[in-house]
This record gives sequence, structure tokens and C-alpha cells, in this order.
Amino acid sequence: MKTSPRFEDVLLPANLSLAWHKVSRGRTSKVPVLEFRHDLEANLASLADAFAEGSYRPGPLKTFTIRDPKERLISAAGVADRVAFHALMNVYDPVFDRHLIHDSYACRMGKGTHRAVLRAFHFAKASSYFLKMDVRRYFYSINHAVLKEMLANLVTDRRSLDLFGRIVDSAHDVPGRGVPIGNLTSQYFANHYLSCLDHRFKERLHARRYLRYMDDILVFGEDPAELKGLYREAVSHAGEKLGLVLKPMVVGRVEDGAPFLGFLVRNSGIFLQRKTKLRYRAGIAGVERKLRNGLMDEAEAGRSNRPWADWIRRFGLAKPPPRRFSTGGPCLLWDYSALAMPWLHIDARCPAPEARSSTRVAETSPLPGTAAHAATPAIYS
Repeated sequence: MKTSPRFEDVLLPANLSLAWHKVSRGRTSKVPVLEFRHDLEANLASLADAFAEGSYRPGPLKTFTIRDPKERLISAAGVADRVAFHALMNVYDPVFDRHLIHDSYACRMGKGTHRAVLRAFHFAKASSYFLKMDVRRYFYSINHAVLKEMLANLVTDRRSLDLFGRIVDSAHDVPGRGVPIGNLTSQYFANHYLSCLDHRFKERLHARRYLRYMDDILVFGEDPAELKGLYREAVSHAGEKLGLVLKPMVVGRVEDGAPFLGFLVRNSGIFLQRKTKLRYRAGIAGVERKLRNGLMDEAEAGRSNRPWADWIRRFGLAKPPPRRFSTGGPCLLWDYSALAMPWLHIDARCPAPEARSSTRVAETSPLPGTAAHAATPAIYS
């Protein structure tokens, strides 16, 4: 039987130092980080004392709105609170993880968006139809009482459970509901909140080709009527047990493509959605424009383009161009016109063990005679 963590493990100096390292990584020039580091040992000791005395309360959140890919209200915690959240989850991450099903793909080591898309493709190759489900205003709808009950079944240490409870109660959209988008703990809470639905689908309803990325759920099968029945089960369980409302279902043929995390997953390949390609182009072009106008230095530009470059590199959406500047790492500014390539190869090193067969990513072919068409490399075998 696995040993449950103790509250004292959270207070260990080595754990607090690791939490600080995670928070400060890539942000060493930010003023709040510099202020916390100015008296680092005293700040970490003060945080440990607040934990031990039971006086720790998360501070106010800084909120801002993003509109890519859709409008969201993001809440950013202060540096001390972020260190506290990381210190807590360093210890309790394995506890949350071992209660999740294999095909839950958010906020887990080695199970991010790349692996989720490849797993969906693995299911799609053996299926004729798909069911796509999504929760309406998911983070804002999480019921605090239900979440605390779930945490009580997960965390055995009373002081750790009290700390989790204070974090849950510290911010809400409506009294008793909602967790702030942007907090590390919110990601764990939201991922665990739907785990009971995962177990119901896998163990009670025997939906073998089921996967979830946070509140995006895909189920593959052979009978559209059966998939619609599964949707009704999900609506009933989510509404009665979790207080959630699902968006209208999407049922379609796999050959037409299942929309998932910015891609269309078909049984013939993984296709980049046009809106995703436009986002990639706009994001990279915006960074390069700031770089040309002197609003951003090369190192910052490299860090800003890293997410786009990771997707391009992972899914083989473009060959790496010559190094354009040194950022202390791989080249991070890419020729985004190459995102118009027709058939694109997925790096064979990336597929999950469940999806080792040859896979390809596809996108609409560029018009002959255009620069994008001329730049299209040969298809990999």
C-alpha cells in the first residue's frame, strides 16, 4: 500500500527551495520575483511558519483577460502564493495522479496536449464515429462543497486537508463555486473534479475508447445511437453529482474529423485546424514585429516563441530554419509560412506507445505558384 504524504513534507526546506526554483524559472528579471529573492531565506522561512501555524491564507489575485483562442479571465497569484502552491503540489502530485485513469491527459507529467492528440488518433484509427463533449464554463462552475468532499477522500493528513480547503475558499466567481483559472492548484482541482466521470465511463459503461483533456472529452465507437446514449449518461451524472452543465454534443463520422485541442483527428491522420494555424502565424508574427521594433530583446523573443516552436518541432510542421539569433537553446523563431504545407510528418519519436504506427499531420495544400508551395519540402516516408 502506498504511503500517504505528511504535512511535514510540505515544510521541508528542500521542498520549499524546489518550489521557489519552479516559480522563478524563466522569470528572474521580473520585479516581484526579484523582490522575493532579495530576502529569499527569510521569505521561505516565513512561508513555512505560516503553514505550520495554520495562519497561511492566499493573498489577492491579479486578474486580466486574454482573448486567444477565446476570451478568458485569468487570475495570477503573487510570488509567495505561487511558491506555496508548488510546495504543496510537489508533495501531493503523486496522490492526485494515481486516482486518475490512464487516458486523462491534463496537468500530468508526460501526458500533455501532444500525447492526448496522438492517443485520440490511435482510437480514431479503429473507430467509425466519435462523440465530443465539453463542459460549459467549467472552472467557474466547480462546486466547492463537492470538491472538498473529493479532497477529503484523497488527502488523509488533516492539516494538509485544511490547507487545501483554505485555498479552495480563497477565490470564487460565485459564492461556493468556481476556482480561478491560472492557479496551479486550480488545474489539479479541475482535473480531479471530473475523474469520477472518467471512472464511470471506463468501469461502469465500458467505454474503452474514451479520453479527456481537462473538460474536453472524446469518445469513439461504432454506433452513433450508443454514443448519444453515453452523452445522456454524462449529462445526468455531471448535473446530479457535480453540478455541471454540458454543452450540446457533437457526434460525427471519424473520417470527417473530430475537433480536439486545435486539431481535426481523423482515421487517416491528424489535421491542423485553420483557426489554429492562424493563431500560430499571428503569435509568431507578433513576436517578430516586437523584435524588429525594439520592444523585445532576442532572449525574450525566444522564450515567447517557445510554445509555437515546440508544437512545430513536435508535430513536424516545419523544418528548422538556420539559427537566426542565439538564445542559449534551440532556434525558436520559425518560418511560419511553412504552416501551409500540405502533408506533414509526425516525428516517429513522439507517438505514444499505443500509437506507434506511421502517422501524419495534414493541412490544406497551398496554391501552386505561391511562396508557400515552393517552400514545401518532400514528404517524409
